[in-house]
Amino acid sequence: MTKPEVKNFPTEYFGYPYTLSQQKKVKDAIANQYCHYLAGTCFKFRKSQPEVKIGVCSLGYTCNFLPDPEPVIMCPFRFREKEVFSKIERECYPDSPGNIEFKWVPEVSMGVGGSVDYVLCKFKKDGDLKTLVDFKCIEFQSAGTTGTPWDALVDLKKYGKYRKEKYKFGVNWANEFSKTMMQQAYKKGLIVESWNKDIIFAVQDVCLKYLTKHCDTSGLTDYNKTYPIHFFSFKMVWSDTLNRWTLVFDKKISSKTEGIRRILSGSSTEFYPTMEQFKKNIVRKMNASKN
Repeated sequence: MTKPEVKNFPTEYFGYPYTLSQQKKVKDAIANQYCHYLAGTCFKFRKSQPEVKIGVCSLGYTCNFLPDPEPVIMCPFRFREKEVFSKIERECYPDSPGNIEFKWVPEVSMGVGGSVDYVLCKFKKDGDLKTLVDFKCIEFQSAGTTGTPWDALVDLKKYGKYRKEKYKFGVNWANEFSKTMMQQAYKKGLIVESWNKDIIFAVQDVCLKYLTKHCDTSGLTDYNKTYPIHFFSFKMVWSDTLNRWTLVFDKKISSKTEGIRRILSGSSTEFYPTMEQFKKNIVRKMNASKN
């Protein structure tokens, strides 16, 4: 099956891609509200109807740093693909002997830092004994919406397909990445740095594209295992064999806490508006308020 067309509408529901050839699977998944990434009922519900789960895993979007529509992950549980876990293990511990065992422990408290999504634990086996020899803190970070894709879901349920090429929702890039994620990276980064350990954020490649376009990323560098904070990015790639979107490893980059602080401080100075531009904005706003 060829790659489905991506436009400004949801591209996956409850783990199933929206394609005309898989309409029944998608409609059944919406009816059952079952997410196979969670192995249970979807957590995302409609505010006015908590019993109704929206189930949008990813949606198509285009903007100034994504010139062509791409599926953007909307739920952190979407990263729960076997290959994502395996790839992180291989990238973190590439040369592990046969007596090493890995275990992923979810939702571990970091005290004042809150909980971390997972801890990848490295155990050394000696007979029946297992000794924890190392660990990595892991966070999964997705995007979020402005507005809602609810109208698209209604059309899909009623007509079995979308009736529009563009629905009225956006992606809340600034809040999810440069604010929420970076605050977590800074706060938790300071903690793991004090332990001489590190933390890894698994993100989609579009996240790094956004940060590069709109923030001061001069503190980010090629992967450096001595740094406390890392970003492992994955691309959404269509698989003709599997008939679904898959996550493929893209790259890994690193940062010290100072680099995260620069991102939190906002855009690079080259993107600052001039005072004359700001004065024009004042006049434009004043004139608009008179109408």
